[in-house]
Amino acid sequence: MANDNVIPFAIKKEEAKQKAAFLELLEADILSQPECVAPIPKSLFDRMDAIKAKAEANRRQDLLEG
Repeated sequence: MANDNVIPFAIKKEEAKQKAAFLELLEADILSQPECVAPIPKSLFDRMDAIKAKAEANRRQDLLEG
């Protein structure tokens, strides 16, 4: 029986290598310019939540009309 959820090990290994390379790049950037690292403002999260809520409301409305 074939399993469509089987992911070859080589693909997972390559993904892990890519993630590691990205994290190394990120670490180097943070270490070279630590003054550029800052917390994300709460207002940005609030704005994202409002946009998400509006999009979900529009999606429900579209479904009801269609």
